[in-house]
This record gives sequence, structure tokens and C-alpha cells, in this order.
Amino acid sequence: MAIDGDKTEGRYLKLHYGVEFLPHRVLALRMGLDETELAAGIGFMWRNLQVDYAYAYHDAWGKYRDLGSSHRIGLSVRFGKKEVAGAAGQVSEEVVGASSEVMEEAVGVSSESLTSDLLTPTTPSPLTGEDEITSAIPSPSMGEGGGEGEIAQTEKPARQILQAGITVEIAPFEKIERIDEKHYLTAESYFAQGDYTSAIREYDLVISSSPQSELAVSASLRKAECYYNMKNYGEALNLFKELCESSRDSFLAPEILYGISQCYLKQGKIEEAESVLESLISSFPGYLQEERLNYSLGLIRYYRGKYEPALESLGKVDSAYADYYEARCLEELNRELPALAKYKEILEEYPESELVDDALYGMGETFYRMGQYDFAMDKFWDLLKSYPESELAPYARFMIGASRFGQKNYSKAIENCQIFFRLYPDSELATSTQYLLAESLKSLGKNREAIENYRVIIGSFTSSGVARLSQYKLAYLYASLAEYQKSLEEAEKFLGVFPTGKETRRPASSPSMGQREISSSIPSPLMGEIS
Repeated sequence: MAIDGDKTEGRYLKLHYGVEFLPHRVLALRMGLDETELAAGIGFMWRNLQVDYAYAYHDAWGKYRDLGSSHRIGLSVRFGKKEVAGAAGQVSEEVVGASSEVMEEAVGVSSESLTSDLLTPTTPSPLTGEDEITSAIPSPSMGEGGGEGEIAQTEKPARQILQAGITVEIAPFEKIERIDEKHYLTAESYFAQGDYTSAIREYDLVISSSPQSELAVSASLRKAECYYNMKNYGEALNLFKELCESSRDSFLAPEILYGISQCYLKQGKIEEAESVLESLISSFPGYLQEERLNYSLGLIRYYRGKYEPALESLGKVDSAYADYYEARCLEELNRELPALAKYKEILEEYPESELVDDALYGMGETFYRMGQYDFAMDKFWDLLKSYPESELAPYARFMIGASRFGQKNYSKAIENCQIFFRLYPDSELATSTQYLLAESLKSLGKNREAIENYRVIIGSFTSSGVARLSQYKLAYLYASLAEYQKSLEEAEKFLGVFPTGKETRRPASSPSMGQREISSSIPSPLMGEIS
């Protein structure tokens, strides 16, 4: 069994673990762990020949990209033979000469491959819908990274030659000399486990023990990210801003700016988020290649109504959330067929995504806007059957009634409204459903019942646009019944207050991690014409 460590001044301690089992003198079985990377190997030794094979899977943390699997095969030939005196007797040169190869195979990495295998940058994807943020801070076990310098090759520690195999002497975690590194390693462990409160405590100890070091800057950034992941966006934003002022020249400066932009997005400050991202791109143009940045830009442009630029940014991101917002942009551009294709792509490629119910609803609403009411109801029913607890379930139920209304099947529309009130009595869509009920009754000639429902809306939802619209419909309905005095009274209430802005059609996923913003809606075919 062996433990190897690399420690260079100005960089963090890196640990490698390996074990070799010799079931036979000609066969060696090996297994190792290089930080987060699992490795395994096998070796055959016969006289002066040795064949070794090693397999490693290279994953990484933070900004470093997974490199996949690697396979290594080595062939060694020895000339001559030399005896070496050991603690337990004479050990042949086969064991001594194989020591370096055994350890490199056991930990799954050689000194020549460190810089090429561990420092390929990438970005964490925000489109899993997870409400967390992790920066590209290199952990103490991965070296300093961030685009600065290379991983230095260090001398291998001295090995004791024993009859049973090879061992490595290295200081354990408890003997790490720098207390700040020790606290940082502990904090990173808590962070990875989602215990952000404990992580903050350890990061604070790092900051207090070496406040001027780069490690303290990394700890401060991680602390801000902890608050972000705890949904304390105000505190996270304050910490990010303090870091931005004090660490402008740090290699973590772009990560700090990115963190600020995400806090602004969570607070709904779209313009501020866009300004920060533009500053980030201006100072660090290479970040335009990162998916997370393009995703954020795409969302901002979508919410600001810049649909073509949003499509351009989102098209550079490979995720369910990017596809979803591409579909939304296509809808806004009245490109219904491409929007339907994009929603279908989400259902087929990401069947386990939390956006599946959104995609079903999007398809249903797109069919509804096209006047394809049967297809629309199919999708809304699919949503209700597969995701009855979804936040979109009340919307799907309401839109089924709206589709019935669009088909002029007013009796079924009324029946659907009654089911809605029974299932969702406290829904924010109660106003819209009450209006749909009144419109359906009026369409069947049940004017007195329609008037009662209009008055319920006006009395219960006075300040809403639906209430003002109901006042207009009351004036119109009373006039059709030749009750002109009542018609004039409702007309006076209506004049000058009817909203001319665009109505909200449906709930939307939030700008960053998928928490839906719910707002009441009336499908446009029900709004009617005002002349």
C-alpha cells in the first residue's frame, strides 16, 4: 500500500493513493486513487521482461472538464541483474526497478501527464435546473489552476524497500503544516456535501488565518457561493461586491463578476445582470466560449424581448433549459412549428428533466394559439395524467376549458370551470376561470347567470384587468338586454381604466434555475374585441 504527495511552494498539497497485491511472483494487481480519479492496473513479470497495463478515468471538480478514460501499456526489458540489500534480506532488481512504474500505475497518473490531464477548463452547466452555483475555484487538491502557471513536477518521496512490497512515507492530513490549508480542505468537503453552514465556518477560519493570501480570496468566493446556494442572495451579492473591489487583479475576478450577475438574476434585476455580464465579456473575452455565460445571456435577452439574439446565445448551450427557452423565443417570434419541434426534442432527449411538464404545456399552448384545439387538449391531458402535482396542473386544467370554448363547446367549458373550482379553489387562476365561466354562459344565452359571474369578478378582484374587462362586458350585455341605464353606469366605470398592455399568457421558468413565476392569465381568444 502506498500514499504519494506532491507539494510545491505556492500550491496546494495533492495526494495519491495506491495499493499493489502480488498473488504470484509473476503477477501484480494494482488499484489507486489520484485525488478524484480512480485507477486500476495489472502487471506481468518474467525474468527480465515486464508488461504493465493501467486504466484511469479522469474526472475533475469545478471548472475542469472530465477527460474520460485512458489506457496505458508499458513494456520493460532489463539487462543484467543487481542485488539490493533490504530490511528483510535480499530483494531482486525486478522489485526495485518496478517501484516507480508500480506507483505511477497504482495512482493512475504519471508526472508527465499531470499538466495535460488535469487542466482542461470547462464550465458547470446551470441547466440541470439545480439551484446551486459553483465557481471555477481550484480545490487545494487540484493545484492553483485558473489559467495561471502549470503544475510543477515534484520529487518522489523516499521509498523503503521491504520484502512484502513498496511503501511511501508522507505526512497525513493531521500533519499538514499550514492551518489555512487544513481548514480549506475541511470547508471544501462540507461544500461538496451541501453543508454550507459548516463550510462557511471553515472558510472564515481560512480568511482570518491568512487574510492576504490567494487562498483567502478563494475562501471568500466560496463563502459567497455558500450564501447563494442557501438562497440568501442579498448576502451573497454583498460578499461578491466586496471581493470585486478588493480582488480586481485576482485570477478569480471573472468568477466574482459571474457570481454578481447570478445574484442580480435571482433578484429579478435583469438590466444590472446584463451590465455585469457585458463587463465580464469586455475584460475577459474568452468567457464568451463558456456555456454558462451564453445561457445567462440568452435568458437575459429573452426576458428583455430580444428573441433573435437570445436564440443565438442559447443555441451555443447543450441542455434542456437552453432548448426550453429557445422554444419560448420561437413562440414569441410566431414560429410555431420550430417551437413545437424544440419542445418535442426536450421530451425525447431529456425524459427525466424537471422541464418535461413545461414542455408538454408549451406544446399545448402552441397548438392552442394555432387553433388546433384537439391537439392542444391532448398535451394538457398528458400533463395532468403524468404530473398531477405540477405547478402547471391548474394552468393545464384551465386551458382545457379555454380549448373547449375555442371549439364553441360551451357546455363542456362550463363543466371544466366547475371542476377547476373544486380542484383548485385557491388558485391564482380563479379570476380567469370565473371570466371563462361568465363568457361561456353568455355564449349559451344565459345572460343573467353571466351577469352574476361578472359581478363576482368585479367585487372580488377589483384592481385586476379581468375586473375592468368584466365591467366592459357588463355594459355591453346590459345594452343588448335594453337595460340602458345600467349599461351607462358600467360604461362610466370602465372608461379610461381598461389596460392596453400585453397580457401575460402563462407562467414562466425563472431566469436562472427553474423556479416558476406564476401569474394569472387569460388566453387571447377570450379577451374579445373592444371598439
